[in-house]
Amino acid sequence: MPRVVSDARAITALKSDDFNHALLLKIQFARGTQYWTDYGHPLIHAGDIYSSVSSFISVSSVSDSTDITVGSFLITAQNVDKSTMAVVLTQPISGRRVDVWRAMIDDDGSIIDVFGVQLNSRMSSWTAAENSETATVTIEAASHWADFNRTAGRRTTPASQQRFFPNDTAFEFAHSIVKPVKWGSSQ
Repeated sequence: MPRVVSDARAITALKSDDFNHALLLKIQFARGTQYWTDYGHPLIHAGDIYSSVSSFISVSSVSDSTDITVGSFLITAQNVDKSTMAVVLTQPISGRRVDVWRAMIDDDGSIIDVFGVQLNSRMSSWTAAENSETATVTIEAASHWADFNRTAGRRTTPASQQRFFPNDTAFEFAHSIVKPVKWGSSQ
């Protein structure tokens, strides 16, 4: 259902075409949520401060199709500083949530209104490219349905266990158990 704009400031701004706009990105990394905007200074939305990333941020459009496909889009940040690059490169991102909004901003830099989330999306991959002068980070995000058929959980193999507990050999002989293990049962 389309969103109905009811705020008088938003309606006035839309009628006059006298407003700025900015992207607001809420990216939930493993070690905390990052709030980024492509606007020239920080913005506050819903109590969160969106930091002005010293780079150019773009979000590709999501393509529509009559086929059953998983829509995805790219978030690209160019001229990324070292601290932002460190946030992306040092954390697992697969499956982490991304929300993207478009904000309508008044001449004084305050947010008039914020418009829709682009998909209920999850990060699926990222790429980074850098040279001596600049860095570019691209994050691919897809619908939360992207991993619909994925089997969650861990395997009872030494490799799976040692991924989380490097010195644990608990599953070294799991393959030799003949009787099925009934977890949570006294039988």
